Amino acid sequence: MAPKSKHAKKQTSPEVEKKQSEKSNLDDIDALVSFSKETTNSTISPEMEKWYRVANLTITSLAFLVRFAFVWFPSEIVFDEVHFGKFASYYLERTYFFDLHPPFAKLLIALVGYMVGYDGRFKFDNIGDSYIDNSIPYIPLRCLSVITGTLTVPLMFSTLQECGYSIPTCFFGAAIVAFDNAHVIDSRLILLDATLIISVAASIYCYVRFVKQRHTPFTFNWYKWLFLTGVSLSCVISTKYVGVFTFMCVALLC
Repeated sequence: MAPKSKHAKKQTSPEVEKKQSEKSNLDDIDALVSFSKETTNSTISPEMEKWYRVANLTITSLAFLVRFAFVWFPSEIVFDEVHFGKFASYYLERTYFFDLHPPFAKLLIALVGYMVGYDGRFKFDNIGDSYIDNSIPYIPLRCLSVITGTLTVPLMFSTLQECGYSIPTCFFGAAIVAFDNAHVIDSRLILLDATLIISVAASIYCYVRFVKQRHTPFTFNWYKWLFLTGVSLSCVISTKYVGVFTFMCVALLC
């Protein structure tokens, strides 16, 4: 029988190859988390951290200006304000209605209306109906979307920072959200989308923070970010059912 060559290729079973692949994937995740923790904590000087905050505040301020400027124009019902303003009015009048979306964002709109003294008498019947002629406090109702849309931008910046990216990269990523035409418009009207998007952004941010605690399980921070991830996901699915894709996204990241 001929002796086996020293350089003969070692045969491995499919099970062994699968385990080696899984171990490699875990090592990659550990390396990413380790890199992220080092980049966002130990290797960032107080001076650099200050510039991160300045950049975050700058892009957030710009996002607010873009969304709040002329939020009172037009002073008539626009697009789906005819639906969501009406539903908020029904809540304030305690009138039963049916809608295909969950209630969370509409309840927030109703809460803002309640806080500014709106009684729900206006029914948002037709696109183009005047708010001013009917004495409706539409600016505070629109400002809910302005605030939630604006706060999505620093969440984007902070998520990228937690992933270990540089200031220019974080700023550019946040700027994409800050100046996106569709997001700006959604953040200026009485709609559900700004609430949905900030809930999605908060879910991803909290999950990234949770993943960074994976080497210190069952600690206070581990539980805190796990809990906040769950709360954020609950807000997503309570705003629109399309938010189920955010659950799938988090599941794929696990």
